[in-house]
Amino acid sequence: MKLCNSWTFKEYTAVGVTAALCIVMGILIKVVLGLVISKIPAAGSLILGMVQAIIIGLSIMRLPRLGFLTILGVCMGTIYGFIFPAHPFMFLTFVSAGLAGDCVGWMLGGYQKQTALVVSVLTFRLSVIVFGALIAWWIGFDKTDLAWTLILINSAGSAVGVLIGLWAAVKLSKELNRAGLLAS
Repeated sequence: MKLCNSWTFKEYTAVGVTAALCIVMGILIKVVLGLVISKIPAAGSLILGMVQAIIIGLSIMRLPRLGFLTILGVCMGTIYGFIFPAHPFMFLTFVSAGLAGDCVGWMLGGYQKQTALVVSVLTFRLSVIVFGALIAWWIGFDKTDLAWTLILINSAGSAVGVLIGLWAAVKLSKELNRAGLLAS
């Protein structure tokens, strides 16, 4: 498996669309469901992780190339950087998470393997939470023990959501393949 295959404009566009879908769904989930489930810890992370895992999982199944999560991280970090300019390290958080996910995918043999796909997307999603928290702590935004407890609860909720979402993405991809809609 080559690491440095050239990407086409169509493939970059597919990753950009995936990033935009993840961000739009994330904002909708946080705004709409935040009003309803704001009192339940990790419920928003569970639902957000599930929805984003379905989107990212189906996209990687359609375009199983190493580097996908890094490019996704660059796109999401750039867009979030424009949405939330007060958090200047958002770009670094997403790129680091993308690199971590791609490294795991590479170590497990590429995204053609279902295990590599699941572990890579799980690594990406959890890395966004953990790297974001570590950067916030490092620059002095977060210094309470309660915040670390909430980060752990959100990470657990997100992990469960990602696993459910990837299970749904695998089941959905089989049906989409059967219908001829997921073929490259």
